[in-house]
Amino acid sequence: MVELEEAKEEIQEPAVPVEEPVIKEESEEAKDVEAGEENEHTWTEEERAALEEAETLKKKGNEAYLAKNHSVAREFYTSAINTAPEKATEKSVYLANRAAVDLALEDYKSVVEDCTESLKINPNYIKALQRRAAAFEKLEEEEKALEDFQKVCELDAENKQARAQVQRLEPVVEQKRERLKEETIAKFKELGNMVLGKFGLSTDNFQTVKDPETGSYSVNFVQNS
Repeated sequence: MVELEEAKEEIQEPAVPVEEPVIKEESEEAKDVEAGEENEHTWTEEERAALEEAETLKKKGNEAYLAKNHSVAREFYTSAINTAPEKATEKSVYLANRAAVDLALEDYKSVVEDCTESLKINPNYIKALQRRAAAFEKLEEEEKALEDFQKVCELDAENKQARAQVQRLEPVVEQKRERLKEETIAKFKELGNMVLGKFGLSTDNFQTVKDPETGSYSVNFVQNS
């Protein structure tokens, strides 16, 4: 059986297509699906020919991307995805490359969709994690962006850019959680006043006290004077 070459040639982005967060390309480690996964499938001549065609389409997509012909690049990557055999792990690269185009086009939902599909094939694909994190933040889903950057740090402890993004996003996520808690409490107070008013009470009769150590809240009843 002919051993298929791992698809290691990916787009080398001349610049990060979004202003924030700055993303660094990952090291060679964890770049592709583990060697040997391809060997689990016996490729037919037709499948090998399809994969070769998909690789050619990917290369054309890379050229168009580097020339900033984003719409053309996207078409080539889409064709590569559709041409590659169903079990080809190279699809992970094609999907992540199309996500890079959509990141440049500011189509962040599509970035998330393609990166998620890419990660189903290769869960340790750092570029897909980075691009999805960038898209999540643009969609104001900072907590999910933080999770992806944390995953990058787990895979590549030397990734300084990912560590910097984790440090930047952690307080942002914490502040957002606190705001959500406050908004939730305010809504409950409004609803509570509607119900308690029938009994001559209000939420002012119930004091919420935050535990500084755990961040949880306790409720104390205060009798009307």
